[in-house]
Amino acid sequence: NLAQSKVVVQDLHRAAWPAALILLLDNTEDIDVQLMAIRALRWMWESEKFHSDLLKVGTVKAVSSFLDAENEQLLKLVLRSLIVFTQPCTDQIALQLIGKKGNGYEMIVSKLGKAHVASVLVCNLSQCPFARIELSKAGVVAAIIRTLHESGEHKLDAYLITSLCYMCRESMIRASLRYAENGFKTLLSLLMNPCAKHFHPELLCAITQFNYDEPSLMLMVKGGLINVLLTQLREHTKEHGSIHTERVAPRERTQGAVPPQPHSPPAQYQFSPPRSLSPPDSPPALSDDLETAGLLFSPKCDPSDNEDYVPLTPSSSTSFSRLYSFGDKLSENGFTGVDSCILETLCQLTYQRTPLRALGSRTTVDTLLEYMVSLRYPQHRQNFVKATKTLSSIVTCKHYFNNLLEEECVLAIDRLLCRPRHPDCWECSRLRDTGRYVLQELAGSAQSGLGEGEMTYRLASSSQTPLSITTALSVPHVIKQPNMLNSLLFGHRALRCLLDTLNTRLEEAVPSLHNLFTTLAVKNPQVPESVCTSCEVSSVRHETNVTFVTDDGFRVGANRQSLEHACPVFEAMFRGGFMESNQSQVHLSEITADCLQYLTRLTTSGEFCSCLLPNDINTLLEMVHQTDRFLLPDLTKKVLYHVMNNRLCPDTSPKIYRWGVATGRHLPTAAHV
Repeated sequence: NLAQSKVVVQDLHRAAWPAALILLLDNTEDIDVQLMAIRALRWMWESEKFHSDLLKVGTVKAVSSFLDAENEQLLKLVLRSLIVFTQPCTDQIALQLIGKKGNGYEMIVSKLGKAHVASVLVCNLSQCPFARIELSKAGVVAAIIRTLHESGEHKLDAYLITSLCYMCRESMIRASLRYAENGFKTLLSLLMNPCAKHFHPELLCAITQFNYDEPSLMLMVKGGLINVLLTQLREHTKEHGSIHTERVAPRERTQGAVPPQPHSPPAQYQFSPPRSLSPPDSPPALSDDLETAGLLFSPKCDPSDNEDYVPLTPSSSTSFSRLYSFGDKLSENGFTGVDSCILETLCQLTYQRTPLRALGSRTTVDTLLEYMVSLRYPQHRQNFVKATKTLSSIVTCKHYFNNLLEEECVLAIDRLLCRPRHPDCWECSRLRDTGRYVLQELAGSAQSGLGEGEMTYRLASSSQTPLSITTALSVPHVIKQPNMLNSLLFGHRALRCLLDTLNTRLEEAVPSLHNLFTTLAVKNPQVPESVCTSCEVSSVRHETNVTFVTDDGFRVGANRQSLEHACPVFEAMFRGGFMESNQSQVHLSEITADCLQYLTRLTTSGEFCSCLLPNDINTLLEMVHQTDRFLLPDLTKKVLYHVMNNRLCPDTSPKIYRWGVATGRHLPTAAHV
């Protein structure tokens, strides 16, 4: 009774009462005396400034020596007192828990599953590194797994779940969990149990402790770890994700920039169990009613469970939910808890030497894409980087290429990331750049010998099979090499298959064709050609001192010196000592007068402008051939570019096609057009 008064307890300490009580416990076998002495020591512990004095006289060690007591009431009191002593648990307290006989931790572990308060004590001890090691030596991991496994899905011990998560911090304990029967199976089943949803952040954080333990990771993968992580990430995306529905101006985003975040969880990634069965914030005040006071504190009253029961009052200051919540405080620091842990583990799995089929599946790609699209940026920029890194590692692995191609993952990446929702939107532009980066990474596998062979095999089967259609739609997104693109499009009929999908899969066919045109540098023919209004090239004229005569008798005048400087063929003709060097009229065969006139004007103008090109498509196509004939490759490219980007339309396409088959395909510059 005296120990419950904060004023009197100071006098008790000065009078060395703790040492006297411990001596009394060592020399008495009376249950009532033992009960009252332990209660007194527990109340004395309420004064925090006397903890060191109580530890010096061995208070925790003396109480823990009764863990093997056969009296049920005494055992409950001992466990509840140790719960009070271990909040928080220090190394000195953990050392005294070994007890006088050295079996203190074994006795605590043996009580799991029999006394509920034992799980609370284990939860407190698991927060101390020294105590975790001692508990592990006593076989606590196997005991926790057995108790959780036997309790079933609907009857969960919250303290044991939290204890198991704390235990995973020690490498030795992680190894024992790997060899324990139903060890990882229990851990993963808790993650899939909706009744344990409150503990999913703790469990996911515990799994991240195994990120550099490859044998343990592989065992969990065999038990379905990847599917569990993807399920958790989908649920998190559904609850906390939000797709932007309005245009985001670039100015709005630059003002919300955040500093870089670290790549691994910080030290604040700690979790603490609910503080249940803990002592109240202060001992109850002595009642003024003597009768009531006697009922509360009389040593001879019936020692019921309620007398030593500590109220279930979870402490908000130490709860895991505060440190690991999705609240604003963590969001400002760039961490969202659950998703960060999931991405850490998924990213680590991509570095494993053994290919994991579940990792290269459409489900994985879709889950990551949906998360990236709905993630709030830049508040959680670091998590977006982790997701992008994970997705990039998956698509660059050649072992997953066949699966990614068959399950239309290429089309999914383009659909969710590369298609802007709003014009001139910063968010859409950011997602598009990310999608292009991922597809560029995937192109490394696609443009390898393996990728070319797999796509060729699928295209060669039939133009109407789902695999060939999927391959044809994917080719423009990932193939950029001209030779390979030409081979797949024309040699293996990918273009024909792609055009056929315009009637069946328009939403996928149009972006594929758009990417194809982008790769080939083909402009939109519906965009009108810009009219030259300030150019003076067309008005430049030179002295005519040589005349060319064509096969049909037409004459075209030109300046000899300008042609010599601009064209190597004319330079050789006029300076090489040939007959033409002294003639004022030179005969040129296999060229029309119109083409020759435009060719000489372009050659002698000194600079190129589209206003100098002819409007007639036949003359324009002839110029492509003649510029190649007269060794003007730069001019050939410019004229050909003008044909394909400004003159290609439904009216001219038949002529261009026939010219390409007959003449253009033999020209080095136009061979891949």
